[in-house]
Amino acid sequence: MGIADKVDEILEESNEVRKKEITSSIELFMNWLFSNYEFRLNMLSLKPEFRPVGSQSEYKELDDQNYNTISILAEINGFSKSMVEKMQRIILSAYVPSVNEIADFFTKIEPLGNDVHSSGNFYHMPTVKAYFDCLELADNTNKDLIYNIYSRWVVASVNSALGIKHNDVMLILSGSQGIYKTSYLNNLIPAELGKEKYLVTGHIDPALTNQNTANYLCEKFIINIDDQLEVIFGKEYNSMKAIISIDRVTSRRVYAKFDRTRKRIANFVGSVNSNEFLTDNQNRRYFVIEVTGISQNYKNIDMVQFWAEAMAASKKINPFNVYSREIYQQINQLSVQYTQSSVEQVLISRMFSAVQTDMYCEELFMTNGEIVLELQKLTTKPISQIKIANELKRLGFQRIAKYFSDIKNSKYGYLLYTTTDYSMSYFKDYTEKIKEIF
Repeated sequence: MGIADKVDEILEESNEVRKKEITSSIELFMNWLFSNYEFRLNMLSLKPEFRPVGSQSEYKELDDQNYNTISILAEINGFSKSMVEKMQRIILSAYVPSVNEIADFFTKIEPLGNDVHSSGNFYHMPTVKAYFDCLELADNTNKDLIYNIYSRWVVASVNSALGIKHNDVMLILSGSQGIYKTSYLNNLIPAELGKEKYLVTGHIDPALTNQNTANYLCEKFIINIDDQLEVIFGKEYNSMKAIISIDRVTSRRVYAKFDRTRKRIANFVGSVNSNEFLTDNQNRRYFVIEVTGISQNYKNIDMVQFWAEAMAASKKINPFNVYSREIYQQINQLSVQYTQSSVEQVLISRMFSAVQTDMYCEELFMTNGEIVLELQKLTTKPISQIKIANELKRLGFQRIAKYFSDIKNSKYGYLLYTTTDYSMSYFKDYTEKIKEIF
């Protein structure tokens, strides 16, 4: 054997010894770590949690303070700083089990809902019905219709929480102040699941670019927008509709190396004090219940049983059939009374009619753009062509194609009939011009 071969053999043996030393050092550190602490990765928040071995206390988030404390204790016990720095890699590896507390909660309570069975339009869920009955509705309210949609929202919330099918309808309680609307909605989270962990109450920024909002969608069971909902609808209506409709969120946790796509699991609820807060004419995303009061008996309802019944019902129906097309239409019809009258709607209703109302009204054919130009003369507020088109459709105006021989082409527009206000506005313009002449 040559000298070079002998050197290679010695170096190889040295490397093997070093590998064994490193391996044994990591194993020693892992043994110390796992003999003192229980770790798990929360699959919803993507954050590690821990508790001391043998403790029956709740798992706590491994924040910077707790991480540093464990690191210092490891160094006190003789582990080098370079070895302790590997702790984050160990905790965020397959050596630590993953957990989904919401899924585990529903799996645990599922047997409690065995008595749920088909009844009427949906399923018999006595505890869900008892909680709903704590809402005091107006005398002219179709209570059966409201409860049918309410029970479907509850079942859709289970499917959303389990990542099966996102819940694209928001439950909103409308009523005066001080009747416990927010408390009633917050109480939807059972204490056994944890309000602090899986409930958000207050204002959120309805934008997916906001990191907090993106995380809430994938980590929380209930998002309760209470005091700022009317403000959001007034300024960021489309953004709010977008986050209610989205089913997945792609984002990166702070300090994480890679983006991650997560299922949206959150269910939206909210409360308002006014009766006119919706600003669109298509509102199937917002299920509004007008309440005159709320019985304090809601505090005595077993919310574990409430969700057990909803879980059982969710197993009996296709998640994509919970909200049928008819249910969406009913939600939209119910929302009409809570919709603000837009400037476009008021002007169209004042100046035009979809049908001939008397023998003096004039029949007109106007394109969307021509209508905008005509109505813009009556207000200093900018008029939206999109809103004009939506309002014309909602008010029943007929959109037709009309052939024009001078351009040898057809234009799409609307068949309109003038109203008295329309005639008077032109008469006013005419008299003002006469005054200018004479």
